[in-house]
Formats: sequence, structure tokens, C-alpha cells
Amino acid sequence: MPLTSIQTGHVDFILPLDQIAPKLIVLVEARVRAHPDRSPAVARRP
Repeated sequence: MPLTSIQTGHVDFILPLDQIAPKLIVLVEARVRAHPDRSPAVARRP
């Protein structure tokens, strides 16, 4: 499966299962620091 994913060109990371959660934390923290007004903890109304 990773090889197929790589071939699509739409892959940033291929991680072993035990590394997925820590990587998600790093990515979310970086996003929140870059865009504090768009934090996932902020409720949005349409």
C-alpha cells in the first residue's frame, strides 16, 4: 500500500502505526501556532 500511495504523488508521510499519533500532534501544534485564529478548538458557526 505505501508504494501505491507514493505513486499517486499525494503523500507527505508514510509512517509506522506507532508514529502516526505523535506526528499528528506535531502537525496540529504547528498549524495552531501558524494560524491561532483558526485553532481546531474554536467553534465555528456557518
